[in-house]
Amino acid sequence: MFIRKVFPMLIILLGGVFLMSTQCSESSPQEGGFIERPLPAIRLDSLRTADDKWVCSLTVQTPDLCWKVARYNVEEKDGEIFVQVIGRREKDAMCGQMIGTLKVDVPLPVQKSGKYTLKLWSSEKSTIDTMVTLGEEKQ
Repeated sequence: MFIRKVFPMLIILLGGVFLMSTQCSESSPQEGGFIERPLPAIRLDSLRTADDKWVCSLTVQTPDLCWKVARYNVEEKDGEIFVQVIGRREKDAMCGQMIGTLKVDVPLPVQKSGKYTLKLWSSEKSTIDTMVTLGEEKQ
């Protein structure tokens, strides 16, 4: 009786371990690829100069703990500076399923002093907007 109940459970357990080990060994960035998508800005942390350029420090939200910053899109047009952070994660990576955050430093393409509206991408329909004066305070 004991063997009839325990033996099938052992077979199922060992089969699951084997399946998981083969899936883990096959997941590499070259084979499995990556997922990329915009990461929503949560807040503007600071605005400062570094190497004679303005740098915007912001915090973005990640869907899970495997996300890293891949690149950012920055455009300046008619007094507005639009900033969007693109995140990247391995497609098959195993990681904690909890929302995370990343701090990002983004150099701004300010060519002349003046007042700008800094627009941090937050979703397809919204941005976090902040009025700033840039250029005069560079050191």
